[in-house]
This record gives sequence, structure tokens and C-alpha cells, in this order.
Amino acid sequence: MIAEGNRLWSENKVEDAEVSFKKAIEADPDSPEAYGRLGALLMVQNRGDDAIAAYQEAITRDSENAKYFAALSIAYLHKGYHAMAKEMVERAIELDPNMKNAKDITKYIDAKMERMAEASSAQEHKNGNDPHANVVPAPAGDK
Repeated sequence: MIAEGNRLWSENKVEDAEVSFKKAIEADPDSPEAYGRLGALLMVQNRGDDAIAAYQEAITRDSENAKYFAALSIAYLHKGYHAMAKEMVERAIELDPNMKNAKDITKYIDAKMERMAEASSAQEHKNGNDPHANVVPAPAGDK
């Protein structure tokens, strides 16, 4: 049924592919691959919450598969859960230190979190919440 879902997906019959992956899960509830494929299909449909749930189920059934952790990281990233995304991609790298995609995801998350911190700091300064904003330097020559 997974192969059928893959075929349907390749033919752009995503609703039918989803049904097929769900049937595969019904037939074998312990299949991490069926949950992983369902998660991937849901991600391309921008159904992040459902994709997260599917990837979590895949990981529950195969906690040593770096690809599921990397995919879950991307799903979290799409939802704006940067810290959780970072944790999942770090686990993917622990499982497969040579996984290039995971390293790329890490770089992206780090850059995104840095930009968010800079934006937050700039906003705090703009709002007058900068703890150094009211510090007046001593006049030159005074000691």
C-alpha cells in the first residue's frame, strides 16, 4: 500500500495517496515508513500539525532513523517552533553525523534564531526597554 501511495503521489493524486498511506497504517500500525510517507505528503500540503503527528508516530516506531528526526525538524520549523526544530535536527545529526541536509537545517535554524534575537533586541531598544538606554556617560575628564 505504501508503494501504491507513492505511485498515486507521483501522479499528483494526493488525496488518493493520503488514503493509501492511511490504509497502510491500518494494515500495519507499526510501520514507521507509512507514517513517514504520510508525514511527507501532509507537509507538501502545508498541513504542519498533521505532519508533525505523523512524524512523531514514525519516530515512536523507529527512533534510530535520522531522516524522521530531520523531517520533524522541518515540520517544526514551518510552524515557527525553532527550539524544537533545533532539538530534532541535533538528534538527526547524532544518529547520522554525515547527513548533509541536517547540517543545512542546523545552519538555517541558527541564522533564523540569531535574526530573531537581533530583531527582538532592536524592538526592546525602540520601546525603551533597553537597560542601557538611560545610562548617561560621565563627562570627559571627570573621575
